[in-house]
Amino acid sequence: MRKLILCLVFLLLFAVGCGAAAVYVPVTSPALTTSPEPEIVYLELFLERPNQVLGKYEPSNGVLLGVYIGSDPTAGNIPTFNATTGVDHAIFAHVMHLGDDFPLRWVLENIAASAAPFITLLPPPEGAPLNLELLESFAHDIALFNAPAFVQLFPLSSATIFNPSDYTAFFQQAYALFAEIAPNVALVWGFDGHMLAQASHFYPGYNSLHWINLTLYNEICPEGYFQDITGTLKFFEENFGNIAPLMLTTAVASYSMTSNRHFPAQAGVKIENLYESLANFPRIGAIIYQNYNDRAGRGADFRINTSTMLTTAYRNAAQRPRFLSQIPADATARVETTTQASPHRVVSRDFRFYIPTAAIYLDNTPQVHINGQFYHALPYVLEAKNADFFVNFQAGTITLQLP
Repeated sequence: MRKLILCLVFLLLFAVGCGAAAVYVPVTSPALTTSPEPEIVYLELFLERPNQVLGKYEPSNGVLLGVYIGSDPTAGNIPTFNATTGVDHAIFAHVMHLGDDFPLRWVLENIAASAAPFITLLPPPEGAPLNLELLESFAHDIALFNAPAFVQLFPLSSATIFNPSDYTAFFQQAYALFAEIAPNVALVWGFDGHMLAQASHFYPGYNSLHWINLTLYNEICPEGYFQDITGTLKFFEENFGNIAPLMLTTAVASYSMTSNRHFPAQAGVKIENLYESLANFPRIGAIIYQNYNDRAGRGADFRINTSTMLTTAYRNAAQRPRFLSQIPADATARVETTTQASPHRVVSRDFRFYIPTAAIYLDNTPQVHINGQFYHALPYVLEAKNADFFVNFQAGTITLQLP
């Protein structure tokens, strides 16, 4: 073992001294240690997944930026909101009932802004909710321009009126209908956080959807802090990420009705942290921000265009390179290698490597404490994930290649 470690050290020093671009480092399982070391090197972490099957309009790398402004009269139209925030969006959202007039002008605004419409269809206010004839009429309308579009059909909430068998049968019919009439549409199966545990009962099937959307709000407490939704996002990705690409519909409250106080600074920090945290969930390929005032409903204000502090925070969050303002041109499913930049850094110490526990979720594995943070030793990560890794000391990066 000692000879093996010395050989490993020699190979690393030789590669660095010769200016090699990258070196593959085989890993043994060293004993964990919490003793301080004289030198710690931090490396940027990249997660690479080869041969990933991507869904319709799913980006190979990054997250599509989306926003809903339909209930905010102060937001203006699509170009106005883009100009106000300083952010170009790939998706704009709209909500309507099945059977309502088709929002033709709004769809044309999307096309002019090189954005894709995301239309949430709610059941018709009158008559049978599962109306295939009304859905066929809608499909003909949205197929007119053969432009990329998303349709979220009857998202589930705790107030849902459907039984699972009727719902799934209608969803499967809708998928076949759009495939025939409007192949430009990516069909979205959606539910809110209250239905996350029961959603599987309404699962329409792998071949009956293109994306899965979770609606999850970040409510603010009277004292100005937020609950952590990381666990919910982890559950969402682990249980649904192997089915289809995921999207998150979300909003961050800056006002608490309970205390009648505004917290723009805290909400701004939350927005930036939320968008940054998506790097931990590589299957989430789109995020749609709900920009509206809901004091009459939830008792909260979710707008980011009413405060310079909030607008700046949103711009800082959305202008990170991994957020995308255009839909991929290829609508068909394809196989690509995906690479995600993690917000976390790997520690190299005494030629051993440690990944923050926040970057890789592992259960019942040893941890080591370094500079106030908990890490997994890389050998345990490789064993648990059946992964390889590559180090580039020149660039200061480490790439974890997952199967």
